[in-house]
Amino acid sequence: CLLYNLDFDLEKERSGLDEQGLKIAENQETSQKNRRRLAENTRDFKKASPDDKLSLFNSLLKSYQEEVDNLTKRAKFGENAFLNIYQKLYEAPDPYPALASMADQDQKLSELETENRKMKLELEEYRAESAHLKNQQATIRRLEERNRQLEQQMEEKVREMVEMKQRSLAEDSQKTLEALKDRERALQDQLRQATESVKNMQKLHESAQSQLFELRTQSEEDRTAKEAEVSLLMDEVERAQSRLVSLEREK
Repeated sequence: CLLYNLDFDLEKERSGLDEQGLKIAENQETSQKNRRRLAENTRDFKKASPDDKLSLFNSLLKSYQEEVDNLTKRAKFGENAFLNIYQKLYEAPDPYPALASMADQDQKLSELETENRKMKLELEEYRAESAHLKNQQATIRRLEERNRQLEQQMEEKVREMVEMKQRSLAEDSQKTLEALKDRERALQDQLRQATESVKNMQKLHESAQSQLFELRTQSEEDRTAKEAEVSLLMDEVERAQSRLVSLEREK
């Protein structure tokens, strides 16, 4: 973890992220302006006469195609920015920042998908409105193919991120399992040591009890011997007194 923090230049990454964030915000603002302009041009086109529609079609179609290209660039920029920071954070001990960033990127991809679906619906309406302009069908097909490719790229990116999430979660689960096994082994060692300690204490207790019993037995034997010795001495004293009395009488 320490080596990772030393290698990871946080200030530099923050500066890069600030630049990317400003670029993303700028792209979003530009996209909103372009969509409002497209909406106005589309309304003007729908209100125009058939003859005017022929003259307006090329410029309007070009505007749609440019917006699709801009969305493609915006999506690629966002994906590259995300993958750049994700690859740098992937080896971090704590996966939470990467997962949070992935969730945020998922939201952005979802928003892009929503925008593309809206764009597709507008293109469908536009194609229905301009069905009589047969000479533009090839261009419309190319535009639809571009939109399909963009959707396919997004699906692939989403699938890649899901796979990365699954791998990250699997690695975390394996680390947790290994930690639990280590903890179980440590607890088993502690239990074994405690059991051995209890056995040793039991042996010491039994030895102390045995020594105490021996001391008590020895003390009883010594007291009995002393009492016998005192009794003998008393007997001798009594005999001596009796003899003294007898001698005095004999006088």
